[in-house]
Amino acid sequence: MSFLLSAQKLTKRIGDRELFAGVGATFFAKERVGLIGPNGAGKSTLLKILAGLETSDDGEVTTRKHLRLVYLPQVERFNPNHTVTEAALDALKDDPLDLHEKEAAGGGMLGTVGFVDPSYKVGNLSGGW
Repeated sequence: MSFLLSAQKLTKRIGDRELFAGVGATFFAKERVGLIGPNGAGKSTLLKILAGLETSDDGEVTTRKHLRLVYLPQVERFNPNHTVTEAALDALKDDPLDLHEKEAAGGGMLGTVGFVDPSYKVGNLSGGW
């Protein structure tokens, strides 16, 4: 199985509070992973470190060459008037693809996660979507 991302000995402190220490994991292609823990345990911070949005105080994250990671925050930051297609294209706005490639990639993402109607408005979706 192909390795995507590996984290070794990650440590993160916020002020004098240690969120986690010595965390390690390896993620493989086609693997589905869940992250469970109490509020304030550092789950979101760990995901941001894995996505490259934050740095750890110690440890290392290694990714497969040309891997593109996307972090989806807990709080929705989508325009409620956009369709799910427009939201997918917005998520790809910084990607160096042309519009046709973005539309194909966005459509593929939507199909993969189960959207049947890509014209559905984001504001009408439940929090789970």
